[in-house]
Amino acid sequence: MIEVLYIIGGEGKRYGSEIIAMDLLAAGKENGIRYTAVVANRGVVSEFCERNGIACIVVPFTFFVYKEPGNPLLKFVKKTIWKNRAEFLTKRAAKVIARTVDMKKIDVIHTNLSRDMLGGLLSRKYDIPHIWHIQELFRSHYQLTFLKKDQVRWMDEHADRFIAISDTVAKEWGSNGLTPERITTVMNGVDLSPIRTKETYTEDGELKMLMIGHLCPAKGQDQIIRKLAQVPSEIREHITLSFIGDGEESYQKLLKEQAEASGVKIRLLGYCDHIGDVLADYDIGLNCSRGEGFGLTTVEYMAAGLCVLAADTGANTELIRDGENGVLFSYADDADFAKQVVFMYNNREKTAAIGEAAKQYALQNFALPNMQQKVYTLYRKVSRREEKQEK
Repeated sequence: MIEVLYIIGGEGKRYGSEIIAMDLLAAGKENGIRYTAVVANRGVVSEFCERNGIACIVVPFTFFVYKEPGNPLLKFVKKTIWKNRAEFLTKRAAKVIARTVDMKKIDVIHTNLSRDMLGGLLSRKYDIPHIWHIQELFRSHYQLTFLKKDQVRWMDEHADRFIAISDTVAKEWGSNGLTPERITTVMNGVDLSPIRTKETYTEDGELKMLMIGHLCPAKGQDQIIRKLAQVPSEIREHITLSFIGDGEESYQKLLKEQAEASGVKIRLLGYCDHIGDVLADYDIGLNCSRGEGFGLTTVEYMAAGLCVLAADTGANTELIRDGENGVLFSYADDADFAKQVVFMYNNREKTAAIGEAAKQYALQNFALPNMQQKVYTLYRKVSRREEKQEK
């Protein structure tokens, strides 16, 4: 058995990176991998571990990034406070882990997010190979600022290999300081079995659009409302836009006010932990992120047979063949989005055909075992288990 300490972090919600973590945890034992998971909050991952008999440590630690304010003085104060807090919690978490886990038995440390430094710290302290999973674009998605000085160089010096979830992610990080030769692209796999697929497509009447994800400006819910307002009112009144995800109350209030002022019908449905059951009730799946590293929800839309309408940003252009298995719109052009929506509304048969093609593409290209095996193979490559056995 390869012993892997998996630093998952996360907020405890069923969002992209934590879904990927659970998918890797699920097949570990049968593939000769024994995991010890580390999470920052109780939630979906810790509950998953409890159900499946996987060792799990819950210990608070936080990200080494922050939203930079414009005021220089406020910037200095905020950065100092956040950096000290992140350093303190990370060092404390490292001590808790060392007291709980026999680090001499760990073969590989796997960090699930680029924003967590805990795995890098443990790796160098105990001389254990470290694989760092890069699941975000360098800066363009959440537009956050690093807390550590020369943080990317620090990451490069505290990891043996990096996993990028798309070629877009690999290219961005490679051009910003990570050693390109140590970056391997492993596109996310998706467990498609819980996803109910569309059986019938509405030929006319209401067009139901869905956007899944944390409610925040980086995901672009406010932009979607603004763009949808450009659609002629005689069509717009027959379109319903639903948001699934949670977020700050102030942002939700903004979305409601914006929609009311724009004549856009929206529904804020909150967080949902059984997305696979509801996708097929919609026609169009939306992605308007500033820069999606992979787009797990995009693949889920596709697997359910929805026609995906996505911004031409991030890895969306890798996942979607425009006009074939989805439709791309210009992120910077509200009129282009509106034009695509009008076309979909008036051409339901073509929209349905794109959704069907998307379903087949997802089934063929994003099978979960493919991702699992590539990651497990990487564990074996970096592990020094044979050296340990010889000693």
